[in-house]
Amino acid sequence: MNRNKHLQALSIFALLLTSLSTKSIYAMEISLVHGLYKQSKVKDGLSKSDITLGGRYSEQFAEHMYWFGQADLSIKTYSGGSPTPSNSNNLSLAGGARYYLDRFSDRIAPFATGIVSYKNTTDASQQFGGIQEVSLSGLYYGADVGMRFSLSTDFFLDLSTPVFESALFANEKTTTKTLDTTTGLVTEAKQERTLNELYVNTQGAFASLVIALGIRM
Repeated sequence: MNRNKHLQALSIFALLLTSLSTKSIYAMEISLVHGLYKQSKVKDGLSKSDITLGGRYSEQFAEHMYWFGQADLSIKTYSGGSPTPSNSNNLSLAGGARYYLDRFSDRIAPFATGIVSYKNTTDASQQFGGIQEVSLSGLYYGADVGMRFSLSTDFFLDLSTPVFESALFANEKTTTKTLDTTTGLVTEAKQERTLNELYVNTQGAFASLVIALGIRM
């Protein structure tokens, strides 16, 4: 039942993203950034499934400049573990501007992007003797660089990697839950911290790759 509700929510989310292309006569591009189902099963341990959908809408406002808005929704469900973590709905909303540099060829163009985002996410992992849940909520800013490959007149493929991401103002909560096998009671240890990062930390840059498939409207 819960999975059906999750799939219905994702379907509605997809329709909202698609409808953006019909709300403006200046609509330019819509991209699928995430769209997948992941599942990891651990025998006698914590198993997790993750349904993710993310889309980006952008319009050109200058010769080499585009603005964009992006939304990502993730539904995480858990089973097993001692104790079993709570299921979570995760949301990320982002916006920014992208600048395209001189083309390498007719089909390949490099770009740089500035991003501001709001995140509200929770993830759980199995730790020695218990379960740890980390919740993040707040405003982040960052930049990435990448390459656009024009597959045809209408379709394109974007490959990008983050240069940095910092917390403008964010809150991080860590909850460690431990099950006492003798009494069956669950104890919790909580830690909370506030993040204000007014600097650029490029350590760990280029550690991940984002692939987006899009269409020009």
